[in-house]
Amino acid sequence: MKKTFMLIGIAICLLSACSSEKENTQEMTTTQNYTIVNPAIIDTVYTKEYVAEIQSVQNVEIRSKTKGVIEKIWADEGKFVTAGQTIYSINNENTRNRT
Repeated sequence: MKKTFMLIGIAICLLSACSSEKENTQEMTTTQNYTIVNPAIIDTVYTKEYVAEIQSVQNVEIRSKTKGVIEKIWADEGKFVTAGQTIYSINNENTRNRT
């Protein structure tokens, strides 16, 4: 009983598939005209701003061997420095006067 229903269902599917194919060929032969549009070529700038917080991978503390007041900072925070580069100048007149 189940086999007959299944065979009937398959036969109906095959017949319906064959009949719709004829309709598709008729639809395909119908042509439609479309207007052709030429897009404008212009330079565009796309910007998007985000709120962010940047943190360093490694924090390094730099300390002077002498006491004094910082007169001038030669390197900006976050900039790369090389070995031997002056980072800041210290006014240590009080230490010089004591000796």
